[in-house]
Amino acid sequence: MAHRVLHRGNDVIQVIFENLSTEPMSPVDRWSEERSSLARLAYTCKAFSPCALKILWRSLPSMMPLLSLLASSRGDRLLGGKHVGEVTQRSYSLVLKEPIAPESVLCFKRYASLVRVLRVDGLPHYDLAIFSYLEEAGLRSPLLPSLQDLSCRRSRITATTVGWVIGPSLRSFSAINYVDMRYQRNPEGVSKIESLLNGLHLSSPRLEVLEVADRMSCWNLSIALALSQLRVLDISRSRPCDTDFLRSLAALPRLHTLKIPEITGQPSPVPGGFRHLMNLAIVGDVDSLAFAVETIHPHQLRTLSVMIREPFECVDDAHGLFPSICNRCSRTLEEINIEYDLEPPEDEFTLTDILEPFHAARNVRVFTLTSEYKVSFSDADLVAIAKHWPALRALDLDYEEGPQLPTLWGIADLAGACPDLEEIALAIVEWPLQSSPPDKERDQGQRRAKNLKRLKLGQKDDSGQTRGADPRVVASVVRRLFPVFDLKGSREMVHYHYNALKLIFGSGGTFWRDVLAEMEKLPVGN
Repeated sequence: MAHRVLHRGNDVIQVIFENLSTEPMSPVDRWSEERSSLARLAYTCKAFSPCALKILWRSLPSMMPLLSLLASSRGDRLLGGKHVGEVTQRSYSLVLKEPIAPESVLCFKRYASLVRVLRVDGLPHYDLAIFSYLEEAGLRSPLLPSLQDLSCRRSRITATTVGWVIGPSLRSFSAINYVDMRYQRNPEGVSKIESLLNGLHLSSPRLEVLEVADRMSCWNLSIALALSQLRVLDISRSRPCDTDFLRSLAALPRLHTLKIPEITGQPSPVPGGFRHLMNLAIVGDVDSLAFAVETIHPHQLRTLSVMIREPFECVDDAHGLFPSICNRCSRTLEEINIEYDLEPPEDEFTLTDILEPFHAARNVRVFTLTSEYKVSFSDADLVAIAKHWPALRALDLDYEEGPQLPTLWGIADLAGACPDLEEIALAIVEWPLQSSPPDKERDQGQRRAKNLKRLKLGQKDDSGQTRGADPRVVASVVRRLFPVFDLKGSREMVHYHYNALKLIFGSGGTFWRDVLAEMEKLPVGN
């Protein structure tokens, strides 16, 4: 019982660490106090249970909790050392202000051996001279001998830091948006990202997941080929690569997830290659996408994600590109995510125009569409999806309004036709809503969808669309149509959906939030 409670309390411990490493720096030295607080927390957990101590140190948001065990620190200004104005996180780096005692080294090693996950998601910075002090104190790389997952996002993490913390135990490494544009290359002409990755196959030969985002540097992508145990490779936010490099990835025997940038060159499939590839994410215009698909030539994909860029004709190019993939993977393809990163054309499209190229994949469980296209579809068009994807579990359609829009009644009919459907998000639906559908008698039985749990609905930018619509009426209808409706889950969809900014700052979601608020007031069973 205590073990389960501690696992639930892990989120609280993570918040403590985040506050320790991300609170704004004040000119007053406060790190000694924080170090003492951290020590008290650790000792309390140790006294309570050895399991609690491991949970506390298993996942860290920065190196600071560990470094604080070595010695107290202070914040030094980064620019010229001038202490003027307000001291903020971006204007200082942390340095140790006292020698490292031998007993502190022993304490550091004990806790460092417990760390499995290190997520460096931002500030504070610390002076790289710290590593010189560590070496003088007798500490050696790897500092975190059990580290399995290193994630560096929005941080000034450097190759020096990575080299000190990683070792043979590392399984996953992610470096996103950390490169300083002012210092792209060292005197030898090697980019920072390249120097960071060059030794990974030696220091961490069992690395399985590599994610790198660096569009500014022309780093040598072939570095990834030395990592023979790779299962997941994400270089989608790097510079374009050619089909020769893509073909060489077929030599990675365990690769099952591949996310790649734009592709150039001439397509040529690799016989017997990419045999275990199950998840593919590609990006680019019609030629780049065709090069990628024809070179990889997947046969057993489970997930296909595509970001489409100019030039691309929505209907013609989609029909020429996607049916072949969906036919080859018709039995295995379960999730399709399509994003049209294009200027919206003047033409309007029907829902069939958008979905038809993917109909050959008969086992789709999740479908996501992101676009600014004007899409017109009725309730009947929505329900027709069930004929092609009867196993659908989640449907997410983001679009601009067309002449026809679906209603709650159509959503209920779709959910009734897809017994596994639990989640629907539609950017715009038809409001206002009357208390009963035209065929009132059907509402008494068949239209009660007992499977749909989460729902997010938007509205036209014209706020007049919902004028006269009563959220209390809609709330009552939603409760009647969807008996297992998950209010908490639906609210989370509104807050964390990829289109959340539109919902917060625009009009495309305020009415639905009012509906959810009214549903909370309804008595259970109403």
